[in-house]
Amino acid sequence: MTDDPGRKKVIVRRGVKHAECIKDTSKSSTSVMFSGTASGIVLPIYVVYKADHLYDSWTLDGPKGTRYNRSKSGWFDTTIFEDWFLSVVIPYFRRFKDQKKVMIGDNLASHISKRVIETCQSNNISFVLLPPNSTHLCQPLDVAFFRPLKYKWKQQLDLWKDNNKGVLQKNQFPRLLNKVMKELGDNAGNNLKAGFEACGIVPFNPQNVLKRIPQRTTSSGNSWLESFEEHLENKRSNETSLRIKKKRLTVPPGRSVAELVETNVEHEDIDGDIEVIFDCDNVIQPDSDAENVSEQNNPILIIVPPDDQLPSSSGTQVINLEKEDNIEDITLSLKVNDFIQFYERI
Repeated sequence: MTDDPGRKKVIVRRGVKHAECIKDTSKSSTSVMFSGTASGIVLPIYVVYKADHLYDSWTLDGPKGTRYNRSKSGWFDTTIFEDWFLSVVIPYFRRFKDQKKVMIGDNLASHISKRVIETCQSNNISFVLLPPNSTHLCQPLDVAFFRPLKYKWKQQLDLWKDNNKGVLQKNQFPRLLNKVMKELGDNAGNNLKAGFEACGIVPFNPQNVLKRIPQRTTSSGNSWLESFEEHLENKRSNETSLRIKKKRLTVPPGRSVAELVETNVEHEDIDGDIEVIFDCDNVIQPDSDAENVSEQNNPILIIVPPDDQLPSSSGTQVINLEKEDNIEDITLSLKVNDFIQFYERI
């Protein structure tokens, strides 16, 4: 139960800067355990404050039968859950003595307690845990109880803040919670019954849950299982998750490098009539005169197909490609003026 009443929709004149009055709020909240039966009985409420100690003023004027506790985090831990089970659930189930009883809850880690399980076994209680991420479909209180409860809570909190300054104090929380439960009245029990029915628990009808699951339809007619298998296959073949080996570039301070261009050229793609010549500034056309090329001052790289020969001179590197050569990945460093590194992948 938060200290923020939330936003409201209001009708105002156009141009109003503050359409809704600003009220003091905080990020604080109080944990409350609600539980109920399929017959519409709301069991005693269990409140947990965020504090190291518990004070008497925090337990006054609350709903009848409410129990109060505290924890450093303000959340339910295993110890508090065990206390809730022994002080709220067991006293109610004792009315039915040897009859079979079922307690339904989510699979929160704090709910898995050896002491609770052993107590359930000794009292003929089956503790059923709902599937993960399914409380919006299978938990009766999530389905039909909590929404109207929180709506009433925000209403009462909003009214309280109209007449009081500051954030909601712990000694005011039980009184406000009592007003909320009175506002719900008989609707609380009716909402519980509606939640158990909508979840298909009482009366038992699994179709009530299955029909509320969104049905995915695809144009190809694939079932959800095929779609899931396709998703897993895409995940396994995702190349972005593979580690790519990196190479350190030797670049002097103040110098930059261009983006590396990657191409794949197979031997059969190379025509005997084409010669590929690169220098550091431009690409020399295939019909360039090799004699003139070799006379250039800057070091250049010449790549020619098999059976062709070009003159080699100082500052010129000539590589003849042979069919058996592996040219899948060629990395070359060229010196131009002071120092420039040139890379080309073929």
